[in-house]
Amino acid sequence: MKHEIRRILVVQGGWTLAYVLAMTAAVYVAIGYPQLGNWRSAIMLLPLLPAFGILRFTIAQFRRGDEMVRKNQLIAVAWAFGITQFLMVSWCLLEVVGWPRLPMWTVFTAVQAIWITCIWTQVLRYR
Repeated sequence: MKHEIRRILVVQGGWTLAYVLAMTAAVYVAIGYPQLGNWRSAIMLLPLLPAFGILRFTIAQFRRGDEMVRKNQLIAVAWAFGITQFLMVSWCLLEVVGWPRLPMWTVFTAVQAIWITCIWTQVLRYR
């Protein structure tokens, strides 16, 4: 594996691991310690710090890439946006006939999974 790809996986993986750990800890504290009162809101926002790290690193990678990488990323983002919009509109229509409402974290997780799938589709397409 190329050094640059390994570095990207380590940095992105580190930020993602930090996010998962911060989210897990925040949920545990916020739910397990109701006596904290208003502090629970601030604790629930702590995972935004590593999320910002993920965003910053992702944008830096876009800027660092050449024209082909940027084109592939743009196509992947466009596909992910379109697929996500289709799924969200479909689910909203199904909510009218009694399907349950989805929590926002479900939609966010779906967007991430769809985007990653679209990126890998683009990478494998031009391999």
